[in-house]
Amino acid sequence: MVTDRAVSRACLLLLLAPLAAGACRRSSLADLPLWRVELDPTGREVRLVTLPFEQISYDMKTHTMIRDVLDRNQDGISDRIITYEGFGGARTEETDTDFDGRVDRWETFGSEGQRLRSATASSGDRPDRVATYDRAGVLIRVEADMDQDGRFERVQIYEHGKLTAVRIDSDGNGKPDRIQDFRLGYLSSEDFDTDEDGTSNLHMTFGKDGALLKVVVTGAARPGGPSPR
Repeated sequence: MVTDRAVSRACLLLLLAPLAAGACRRSSLADLPLWRVELDPTGREVRLVTLPFEQISYDMKTHTMIRDVLDRNQDGISDRIITYEGFGGARTEETDTDFDGRVDRWETFGSEGQRLRSATASSGDRPDRVATYDRAGVLIRVEADMDQDGRFERVQIYEHGKLTAVRIDSDGNGKPDRIQDFRLGYLSSEDFDTDEDGTSNLHMTFGKDGALLKVVVTGAARPGGPSPR
């Protein structure tokens, strides 16, 4: 016959079993990430914490995180490096988005985490698109290297986050010779500076539906100058 005392003892053993198992387990201290103290390239003393597929550096004086290196696809090669600047969200990020071993995205953020600059490379490791933002994180300018020759032939200008103008360097000599007006919310006009003297030689006006409404020739183009295209 099972007595009340036996039942009570069995219940007590069930309650104590998890505690006993926990007491026999290895101390959690052995599972803490490995760390060491070293000097960074500027001579600053930092604490380097190594985690699986991540390495974090802390300033020994301020105890703030100053660098975070990640291996997001766990192939043994770092593909994102985040560098923090002081307190707050100010940081720069370098990312290998396609995991080919080369950085192809560069971003800068302000103290409140707002994006200030973003650059990307569609091939290779040289940026061919650069976006610039104001201190509030609102887009103000986008530059594009259309032929990937290291020069930006197309520049988009924004006001209050909206596209207002596009400047195009058709012949790649560093001087814009086409100016497109988007202030009305669509391409309303385009000016061609065919002799690149800073003055429009050809002005085109467009409707909201894209139809060409008017063409005005204001000057003669020099021989060999870029033609509208």
